[in-house]
Amino acid sequence: MQTLTLRGVPHRLAMDGWWLSDTPAETPRPRTKRRPGWPAKLALLVPVADILFWNHAPGLSLALFATLIFALSAWGTDRLRAGPVLALLLGALPVVEHVQALSVLFLLGGLTVALAWQHLGDGIAAGVAGLLKTLPHQWVAPLGFPLAVLRRVSLGEGIPFPAVIAVFRNWSVPVGGALIFAALLIEANPVLAELATIEIEVSDLLRRAAFWLGIAMVFSPLLKAPPKATLPAWPGRVGVERFGINAASTLRALIVFNLLIGTHIVIDATFLIGNDTLPEGMSMAEYAHRSAYPLLATALLAGLFALCTRPFWRETPAIRPLMLLWLGLNAVLCLSALSRLQVYVEAYGLTYLRVHAAIWMALVAAGLVLLAWQVVRGHTNRWMLGRLATLAVGVLYLCCFVNFAHLIATSNVNSERRDIRYACSLPATAAGALKDVDTGMMACYMNTPRVDGWRDWGFRNWRVARYVAQTTPAEAMP
Repeated sequence: MQTLTLRGVPHRLAMDGWWLSDTPAETPRPRTKRRPGWPAKLALLVPVADILFWNHAPGLSLALFATLIFALSAWGTDRLRAGPVLALLLGALPVVEHVQALSVLFLLGGLTVALAWQHLGDGIAAGVAGLLKTLPHQWVAPLGFPLAVLRRVSLGEGIPFPAVIAVFRNWSVPVGGALIFAALLIEANPVLAELATIEIEVSDLLRRAAFWLGIAMVFSPLLKAPPKATLPAWPGRVGVERFGINAASTLRALIVFNLLIGTHIVIDATFLIGNDTLPEGMSMAEYAHRSAYPLLATALLAGLFALCTRPFWRETPAIRPLMLLWLGLNAVLCLSALSRLQVYVEAYGLTYLRVHAAIWMALVAAGLVLLAWQVVRGHTNRWMLGRLATLAVGVLYLCCFVNFAHLIATSNVNSERRDIRYACSLPATAAGALKDVDTGMMACYMNTPRVDGWRDWGFRNWRVARYVAQTTPAEAMP
């Protein structure tokens, strides 16, 4: 393209002829989605936490608060994934059923997984690890600034932060002047004077301010995208040979162990099934109590031994069948421990500790069955540990929906030896089982769960309170 040159036109005028050319079209700026920062999210989270929890017992409010945290954290992301929402829902269900330590742990776990899944997609494990790794630092980090200021001032070095000094200089006169004028206006205006005479509980105000500050410090890290941590590589084969574990020692150990366990099972059967005479001075209940927990420890050691000797399962043809026999005998030991526990419960009643022991024994027996399947199929220890963890988490999750207080109370009041004192010391969720029992203690079954509003609502408490209210005569109600 040739440049048009007008001869005889002054150079300055030619240079000022920009108005003769076309105006270049401006490139439109791409529209970006404005994402709120975490301070704005925190400003919404803290007042809602005050509404949900201040002077109210926890209940449904915990699930609502976790949902709000997830919604604020996901606010501004590209899209809302269905998987994280499902993970949060599964984690919140135990708390909706009943607030207890185990259900709160599942709620925190579900929220952590949901946050990592929403922000990092497939890197859930790395996101969870990164969040848990950085949480302690983020909790302590806000304390660094005031502590550094106090340290410098205590040493006589002054405040090292120019921004703090600038804020003080810029706001000291406006704030001080506003206070002076406010005092004069209050003195001159009766309406303002009446408002100023409102009594404020300083202790309550301080406790509330501490509550707000604690909520902000604890939950502000969850409003940001979790960092992605590098997961350690799965260790390869661990050299167990240095501990004396090899193919030959494994084979000999299995032979000896199977003989010992088999002998014990035969002797045990003579007492539990054959009604053989126990040693003098020992009752069946005492015999069951003494041997139940050692048998459980034996089964746990058996599973650990099976995992440690996995590299040698195929080196000698006799190891695999002996290992299967070993695991089967230990599963029988778990069943024996359960039967002993049943005998002890029939003699002395059911308690929380005995319920926990029964669940643990059944879980160990199921783990031994999984180990036997691992031996048959030749799976790795990583496969095995993943299944064991899934089994344990699944059992604990289901336990959140079982009213063990009701089961324990029912067992105690229906047994020949009624332990009414222990039954009446159970939580209020046992009121349904105790209501129809003539304990002679009206306060025992009248201690029903209280549901004061939607914040502390729980499905189990509501269910028990509703049952007691429907089946109790009006004149018997307090």
